[in-house]
Amino acid sequence: MEGGGSDGDGRFVVEKFDLKDFESNAKSTILLDLYLWTLSCCLQAMLRESDDWRRFCKEAGLSEEKTSALFTIMKRLHEHSKDHDDVLSAFNLFKQMLLQHSLANTQGCVELYSPTEVKMITQFVHTTCDETG
Repeated sequence: MEGGGSDGDGRFVVEKFDLKDFESNAKSTILLDLYLWTLSCCLQAMLRESDDWRRFCKEAGLSEEKTSALFTIMKRLHEHSKDHDDVLSAFNLFKQMLLQHSLANTQGCVELYSPTEVKMITQFVHTTCDETG
């Protein structure tokens, strides 16, 4: 199995897309290679994005607690985006979650990020999403 995926990825793809005849069927072989190549590209993109996030958090001087909260916010945003195509809805959710971690003396909120950090995070997310979207 070629395409850049591991054998575990290959077995999963073979089973998931019913390509068990890939060794004798040229169409199945081509599809398997395409799917494994796609998985490999996605994994590489995710790793690059992860490196960008880590670099941003480090350069912004975010503590482990702030970095962890930001990753959680982005994970929830990603989960939301799987069910909603609306960019405005996603941005409003992002804004709401970020503010929940930035406002002092407000019920349901915790003062974790400073106004300066909120601005940096918002700019980074906007720039990153613009590049990938």
